[in-house]
Order: sequence, then C-alpha cells, then structure tokens
Amino acid sequence: MAALAGCGVHNVLVEVDGPELPALDGSADPFVFLLDCAGAVTQDAARPTIRVSRPVRVEADEGFVELAPGTHAREMVLSFEFPAPALAPEALSLTITPEVFRRDLARARKFTLIQELAELQAAGLALGCGVENTIIVEESGVRNPAGLRMPNEYLRHQLLDVIGDLALAGAAIRGRFVGHQTNHSLNNRLLYTLFADAGNWVSTGELSAVTEKPATFVAASAPDRLAS
Repeated sequence: MAALAGCGVHNVLVEVDGPELPALDGSADPFVFLLDCAGAVTQDAARPTIRVSRPVRVEADEGFVELAPGTHAREMVLSFEFPAPALAPEALSLTITPEVFRRDLARARKFTLIQELAELQAAGLALGCGVENTIIVEESGVRNPAGLRMPNEYLRHQLLDVIGDLALAGAAIRGRFVGHQTNHSLNNRLLYTLFADAGNWVSTGELSAVTEKPATFVAASAPDRLAS
C-alpha cells in the first residue's frame, strides 16, 4: 500500500496468489521497482481526494497521531523514541511527493528489537525474519553486518507505514500529519476518528497518475534489484 500511495498510483488491480505478500527485502523499494516496470498514465477521470477540514487527534499510551489542514499536499512530521540504549530519539519532517518517497523512504526496512524477535520465534512466529529483510536492533546497535541504508532508517520506515495505513482511507488524504510513537493500530484509529464526523473532511476530486492496465510480475525476473 505504501509503494502504491507513495508513487501516486491510485487505480490498480492487485492479485495475490498466496496467504500474504512477500516481505522481499523488508522495504517498499522492490515494489516500487515493479510498479516502474508496469508504467503509469494519467487518466481523465478525477480520483476521490479527502481534504482535512479541522484537526483530528488520537492518543494512546505515550503516542499520538493527528491530521490537520495543511498548506502542502502531504506534509508529514514524525518522531520516535526507541527502547534501545544505542538509538537516540529521532524526528523527521517531509512533504511527500513521488520523488521524495522514492528518494527518502522507499528503501527503509522494517525493524525489530532482538528480544522481541526472540519471543516471536520461540512462539513459532516471524521465522522468516532475519538480517536479510529486517533491521535487528541490539543494545549495542544493529546486528545487520552492512548497518543502515540511510540516516534515521527506523523512523523512515515508520513514516512509510503511516503512508500505507492512511491509504486505506480509499482516497488520497490532503492535510498535515503529525505523529509520535506511531503504530498500525493508532494510524487505523485515526482514520476511524476522521470519518466519524463529516465536519472533519471534504471530498474533492483530482487528476493523478494511475496504472493503465493490470500487470503480472515474477520476483525472479529482476534478482539483482530485488536482492538489494
């Protein structure tokens, strides 16, 4: 979802032959590559767009998420404090465009704390999780031999998750997002709160790039890029 929304693709047919999508390298980058293989065109029909009319905020534990009217199409501000001594609190502010998404977010991988991963795998879960597709965080730093791909990679993946979660609204959201200690559940609650009151948003229409026709891809067709 993040790859589609981040690249500005809003009319596409996705068929999945299996219980879930493959993790690939843990980022959105391989999916962006496959979208580029398909290509995109601008259609004449306007797609639904949601413009935020007034601030909407949801809080939980030490985190919060908020949508508010914004001067930019998609301005996003996110901060995060990781429960690991090696990682300092981080903050990031970006105005999301397809170019910014590709350059600053798409390659960011998911992450997990080593102790959380051990608990999951002891329960028979996350068995495919490793340094090939996940940033594994230890007290002294990251276990991945090559380190991080970019500064604030953990936070960039969190912002990538927000983009994918907000895409579940069914239309592009135009407004300013601010969040701290976000997660999928909190992002989902934000959408429910937004739509709970019709005064929070206005539906409009915009032209945008969309896929021209369904396309089928096999991951093995581009092994060099998909392995990065």
